[in-house]
Amino acid sequence: MATVRQLMQEVIGQLFDRVSETRAALVSTADGMPLVSRFDTETDNNRVSAIFSSLLAVCETASKEINAGACQRAVVCADHANIVMVRIHLKGRVFTLALAFDADLMLGTALRTTTDLAQRIEQALAVAMPA
Repeated sequence: MATVRQLMQEVIGQLFDRVSETRAALVSTADGMPLVSRFDTETDNNRVSAIFSSLLAVCETASKEINAGACQRAVVCADHANIVMVRIHLKGRVFTLALAFDADLMLGTALRTTTDLAQRIEQALAVAMPA
């Protein structure tokens, strides 16, 4: 049986095969420990994982502070890439998914792709981590 990491690597590999504009993918624990990553450039996984997790935590806090409800995702639009971050909740554990896409990919496509991948990872983890 495949491990949780192997399942996540497989799902991320399929994303890179399907969406050519994908530049980076990272799944980490909520506290910023990287589990699975794939980048198109040399990257410090530990540092990037901690940054993404912290950024999403700040967005979650900001949402609560202004009574906006739960933060669904955070988006960073940069010159060359758009980064979308979401939380994955499963059986009392929380993970962070961050995906980076070329900036010329439509933002709506990046959002939908990230949401769909989060759901696929949740489904894979539900099978790999039975109750």
